[in-house]
Parts: sequence; C-alpha cells; structure tokens
Amino acid sequence: MAYEATSQEHGISEGMTFRNEWCCKHSSIWEEEESGPPCHICPLEDFEENSFNQFCLEHWKMLDVTGRDRGFGESPLREEAIDAHLRRYDSNDPDIYETLFQIEIELFSHRQKEEKKKQDKEKRKSEARSNAGPQQNYSRPVPRKTASLKARRR
Repeated sequence: MAYEATSQEHGISEGMTFRNEWCCKHSSIWEEEESGPPCHICPLEDFEENSFNQFCLEHWKMLDVTGRDRGFGESPLREEAIDAHLRRYDSNDPDIYETLFQIEIELFSHRQKEEKKKQDKEKRKSEARSNAGPQQNYSRPVPRKTASLKARRR
C-alpha cells in the first residue's frame, strides 16, 4: 500500500510506502503536531475495520504463538490446534476457520520469503568474507606469534 498523493508539510511523497505509525488510527504522534495528521492523502482515510476480520486476526495471533510446531524450522499452524482453539472460544465456524487459514497462508508464505532473503544475505556475506583478503593466497594457515607468559631461556 502506498500514498497516492504528496504532502510537503508532512514530508510524504506520492508512491511512498504507507506506514502504520504515520496514521492517526494507529498512533498518537500527530496530537502534538501543528500540521495535524496527513488524512487527506492517507490510504486508510475511508477504511473501517471489519470486526469479523479483526476477531480472526486476534485469534490468528494467539494461534501463531500456541499452535505451531517449532523445531529446526517453523511449520504452518496445525489443523488440530486451530480446531481446538476455535472450540475453546466457542467459535468453530467454517467461515472463521477459512479466514484463519487464509491469514496463515499469506503470512506464513511471507515469513518464508523473508527467511530465505535473510539466509541468502547471510550466505553472500559469508562468501564475501571467505573470499576477501590475502589469506586466499596461502595454501595453509599462517602460524601467528603469540605473547607467552613464560620466561624465555637464552
């Protein structure tokens, strides 16, 4: 989501990525500013939160903590965890389940992409570190002279 117009007094230009912390609906940073919030260019100006979606998101957040197997990597939410959670809150409805499932699909795939980017960045950083400098010219490690606390015999 991006801003569709420019607001010079707020330092926002057209096409800039929308940030929740700049929105008066998510933050109180504009209460002390003379200029007020940039609602005239905000993509959320006419947006009203849907209570059903808000309910599903809150329950997905709880499931994100409790309904996931965590081992060597992160796994998707388990179906039995979703089912048990919805029964606990007396909300075991197909619409709620499907909405939770859609949220999980989107956010889990986003997390996987971010994790892959992070791993690729670390790999490139590691390769750059191993290929840099004069150590590449030596066939074996060069011993270093270290200070010794023992008295030298002469």
